Amino acid sequence: MSSFSANLVFTVIPSSITRLAATHVGVEVLHVPTGFIARSVDLPSQYLNQQAALAILASRLTTHD
Repeated sequence: MSSFSANLVFTVIPSSITRLAATHVGVEVLHVPTGFIARSVDLPSQYLNQQAALAILASRLTTHD
């Protein structure tokens, strides 16, 4: 799994829900080899958004193969 992790770029992005509070909890994950991007901004924490984005990305990679 470490080679998979090494091919990921995480970016924290502002969530539309918390924009007024200036809290950045959204996460965007780029899978470098494929160029696939998964983003989650709707959940209440950065951790949950990261987990959701990783699940989306894993689904896309599984479908892509």
